[in-house]
Amino acid sequence: MAVFAVLTVIATLLSRRLIQKANPDGVDINDRNSRLIDQRARVVEAFVGGRGRVFVSGAEWSAVIDGAAPETGQPEVGQDVVVHGVSGSLLTVRAAT
Repeated sequence: MAVFAVLTVIATLLSRRLIQKANPDGVDINDRNSRLIDQRARVVEAFVGGRGRVFVSGAEWSAVIDGAAPETGQPEVGQDVVVHGVSGSLLTVRAAT
């Protein structure tokens, strides 16, 4: 029983350290948000002003899209992006390099 308790404490500390490493700004994030960060996504709907919808992790999300397609200056449907941040149900994504 004592070994299990020690392993639980170690696992908890390691998971907190990983979350802090993924989130140096100290913004409160949960496991879902931390899994979305750095995931590749695809723009499925784009609007003027850098807003749109992206498909990532099996679902569509509203997004603010940083970096547009070089040809048009606007995000394009089908453009590959990477999730940079999560705020509630709004993602911030950047053009994939």
